[in-house]
Amino acid sequence: MYRKITTTTIGKFGDVLFRSSLIFFVISLPLSIAVNEGAFWLALTGYTINRFSNKKPLFCITGIERPMGIFMLALVLTSLFSINPLYSLSSIGNLRYFLLYLMLASYRLERDFIERLVGLIILMATAWSVYEIFKYFQTQSSRLDIYTAHINTLIIPLIIGLLIMDQIEKRRQAFLLFSLCVLLIASFLSFSRIAWLGTFSSVILVLFYRNWKLSSWFVSMIILAAFVTILYHPDSTTGKLISSIINPFQQGGIRLGSNLERLQMIKDTISILKKDLLTGIGPDAYKFVSTDKHMRISMDYVQILATSGLVGFSAYAWLIFTFIQRCFLIEKENRKREAFSFYHILSICFFAAFLGFLICGSFEPMFFSSKRLRFIMLLLGMNECLFKFYKHESNREINRQFTTVSHG
Repeated sequence: MYRKITTTTIGKFGDVLFRSSLIFFVISLPLSIAVNEGAFWLALTGYTINRFSNKKPLFCITGIERPMGIFMLALVLTSLFSINPLYSLSSIGNLRYFLLYLMLASYRLERDFIERLVGLIILMATAWSVYEIFKYFQTQSSRLDIYTAHINTLIIPLIIGLLIMDQIEKRRQAFLLFSLCVLLIASFLSFSRIAWLGTFSSVILVLFYRNWKLSSWFVSMIILAAFVTILYHPDSTTGKLISSIINPFQQGGIRLGSNLERLQMIKDTISILKKDLLTGIGPDAYKFVSTDKHMRISMDYVQILATSGLVGFSAYAWLIFTFIQRCFLIEKENRKREAFSFYHILSICFFAAFLGFLICGSFEPMFFSSKRLRFIMLLLGMNECLFKFYKHESNREINRQFTTVSHG
């Protein structure tokens, strides 16, 4: 009896530690990477204590584990052929945040907790953006912190999805509208063209699921607005920003320097691949051979290809495909049960956020940038966690109905 009480107490302690650490993890993300790192390990500790005390397997099977493992093994393998093996091996440590996804995919959190966590994420992004906007005008910076725009790329489709598909009270709706305006202003002040493209694509996906006609209307209006801006205000900040999106390597534009650097990165990548097509030069070792010694490659797919060769890039492509497939299957299953329920809305929004993440990775480092990697793993893990809880609820309802019929 005493042992049973002790085991139950330890399990509850692990559960409380895991949940509170997740909240701490969300709050600390924009504040400090060091503090956020501590929150991650506290969450892992609480999760492990809870699983072992309840005699449950540490991780469940979702279909993502194998490509995750193959991708990490591929990076380890290519590190052995790196021009700086120890440096390359240490860079793989960023992928520890795959554990965050696996923890959430294996845990069953209640709907109320997920709702509060989603609300906290939106509140965190809003407060962070307000602070960055204030700092932008106070210091008279030339542009806002680009990380703000990239995180907001993942949260804006979430807000829009809740606004157009969920029946919410007016006070909550007002808060979401305010948050959306703040996040859009912050994204604009960053002048990140690729963040705007990612946001645009993710919002289109959300609108497409709601109504394909609404999505088509939105695309048409954006294209018309861009055309009018370029035609009548080509020298404005917005005009230059749109021009640089349409022709990223053109002369002029808002960020000519980065365009030329990215063009040089592609040239460097081609020369690297000619030397070692299979294994590349090792993860995150690009700076040692680039024509600009202090430049870090900022194109995710080019980075993987150059540093890990065809071995790492093939494993990376498989992992991305598996994530997309998993997002689509979760959305499809939720649609079958109850279209545009809370679960279904969030599955669409998380899917859209991942699409924006991938598009931003076309011209910015995503998987090798720990701040953004840990955030997208949190969202994808929450998607799995909701799906697991919803599936458990459905099975329990089926069992209850079966028991009622049997007794009847």
